[in-house]
Amino acid sequence: MSVVTRKSRVAADLAAKADLVAGKIPSTQLPAIAVGELFPVASQAAMLALTAQIGDVAVRSDLGNKRFLLLGNSATLADWKSIDDTATGGVTTVNGQSGIVVLGAGDVGAIPAAQAGTPSGVATLGPDGLLLAGQRPASSGAGTQVYLSSRVSAPQTVTRTPRPVESGAFAKSIMWDFIPTANASFYGITDTALHAAATTNIRLQVWRVSDMTLLASGTDVPVASHSGGAYTSALPTPLPLTAGITYRIGWAALNGNVNRAASNTGAPTTFTGFSTDRISYFPDSTFGYPANPVGNPDQYPVTFDLLVTAPSTTKNVQNPLDAADFPIVAAVADLAMGAVALLDPGTSAPRLVRRRADGTVWYGPVFTSVP
Repeated sequence: MSVVTRKSRVAADLAAKADLVAGKIPSTQLPAIAVGELFPVASQAAMLALTAQIGDVAVRSDLGNKRFLLLGNSATLADWKSIDDTATGGVTTVNGQSGIVVLGAGDVGAIPAAQAGTPSGVATLGPDGLLLAGQRPASSGAGTQVYLSSRVSAPQTVTRTPRPVESGAFAKSIMWDFIPTANASFYGITDTALHAAATTNIRLQVWRVSDMTLLASGTDVPVASHSGGAYTSALPTPLPLTAGITYRIGWAALNGNVNRAASNTGAPTTFTGFSTDRISYFPDSTFGYPANPVGNPDQYPVTFDLLVTAPSTTKNVQNPLDAADFPIVAAVADLAMGAVALLDPGTSAPRLVRRRADGTVWYGPVFTSVP
């Protein structure tokens, strides 16, 4: 290589070098620098269609102005990284609002706290969970009483018609077949004319006839000799009876015998809401059903009434107590175990009465017609 050629190459190389001005490269000799740009977009498709460089940011209005930083190819979704949060499923809006959100009571259908306890607002509760005294309705002898609203199922007696009386013959079991015409809740029987040859313990039994299954037994009831009193045997819990199913219901004597009804020569005994078959008493030589065939079928009516639960009714929200709010019974025998009611036989002053689960009865004060 000649000297001239070398000198030319060196000159060319020197011409291509960067110059120093006060020890620094002038900006005119620096390459262009890419500055990150901000692109508002309304969808993912619009973001991927951007002509963008690494470092650019897309602001997605469809995601509450969430920001995505481009780290690679703008047409590749994986190269766009969220810079607002690292967790997935973050909150983007609150009650339809984005950004710095401040909610008021009206935004969520609530009454402002300032209206609590005011005439146009809502009642407030004290530490004891009860209405504050100043927010309770005033009441007086002539005022309006306010009660909570609920659904109640009052006891109801299904009374036989007519009401046969006892005769002098005795049996080990006295039962009838009952077929409810509608679903019912059964909890006991009350016998108004029960006799025994000697002091006898008896018990309510409910059988399903189709497979001779004992479904429930009531409380044991001691019956005094030749007492002729009213006796009730209740189930521990109400028993659902299904419409159209045949149930055998009645007394079973645990020791001794109970008195059957006299032969009913008049109209057959009926029970409202039930089809019946006057099937039985069972002879005194055995325990009775189901171990023994029926003795004297279709001859003797029973002397007990059925106790069922009436369909639920809505209690009053206002106005004085009525039968939907508080049960009324005409006889203590009609009162279910564990219940409380107003005893009003119609021939004497009404009074409160309570039958405990153990069968004991407690009486409240007698009402008077004198103010």
